[in-house]
Amino acid sequence: MRKYYKTLFISLVDIAMVNAFIVHKLALRKLQKPVPTHAVFMRRLHANPLVQTSENFAGNNDLEELVTQPLPRAPHTLQKLEEKNKAKAKNRQWLCKVCSAFAGLGVRSFETSYFYATCTRSKRGRVSLCNKARRLDHGSSLTCDQI
Repeated sequence: MRKYYKTLFISLVDIAMVNAFIVHKLALRKLQKPVPTHAVFMRRLHANPLVQTSENFAGNNDLEELVTQPLPRAPHTLQKLEEKNKAKAKNRQWLCKVCSAFAGLGVRSFETSYFYATCTRSKRGRVSLCNKARRLDHGSSLTCDQI
């Protein structure tokens, strides 16, 4: 009898290989290069590790060599959301993304009415962050949008 976790692992590897082919195909189309078929991609993927030798692994393993140039930081500014709740009495509030990530299980994170407009558009979803110093870290003066 075949164990379920072996089938699950093989299925996940298969999904990862198909996703890798899709990303590779999109990257080649963006660079306007010829796109190989899925079979050719899989043959290359299987053949490349077979030709590796010990000299390929003897190189310098500095991570700094992998970075060609630093990524530019986009200016982030918090904006206050002027949307009212159903009773039209208070501004609508959303859970802070950073506080939610640091909160434990069953702990409700802090709410805020501030968000990043540029990240909200690029991520296609509201990125709400506190503009107050984190209350969970004693002595920390960083706000959630600075983390």
